[in-house]
Amino acid sequence: MEKELQLPEISEGEKTPIILRFLEIIEIQNKVIRELKDEIARLKGHPARPKLMPSKTGELNKAAKKSHPARSKKKKEEAAVKNS
Repeated sequence: MEKELQLPEISEGEKTPIILRFLEIIEIQNKVIRELKDEIARLKGHPARPKLMPSKTGELNKAAKKSHPARSKKKKEEAAVKNS
């Protein structure tokens, strides 16, 4: 059973260049570990991990905003004055 370690929250004041570099190194190492585990599974004849497509929720939200553009603050104020 695999356990993914969670990094502690790092405040902006603690994010020194060396800490940011360490975080980059950790990210690279995690990628290499995933690739090696996939290769081991392939060599053992296990099924490959499914390749997941990125979520399209962001694209759907953009499309919804384009079809229903938000009114500007000025137009909202004008509408409020008209309705009162």
